[in-house]
Amino acid sequence: MIQLIEICLKIVLNFCMEIILSIIILIIAFIGLSIGVILDNKPLKGTCGGLKDFRECSICGGKPENCDDKTITPS
Repeated sequence: MIQLIEICLKIVLNFCMEIILSIIILIIAFIGLSIGVILDNKPLKGTCGGLKDFRECSICGGKPENCDDKTITPS
């Protein structure tokens, strides 16, 4: 009976360690993505159209060529 309890505890502890490790990996990934967005210093862009025609961008003024211009400041 004691051996069965020990086996169950090992299984539970291994499962908990996998969950904790997965959460740590996700946190590191989100931090890395956040740092990349901050250091890139560009406005976020939608994919595959998305909100492309929904409204005018306050940063580039509706001119996509201005999105790459670092001298333009948001109004």
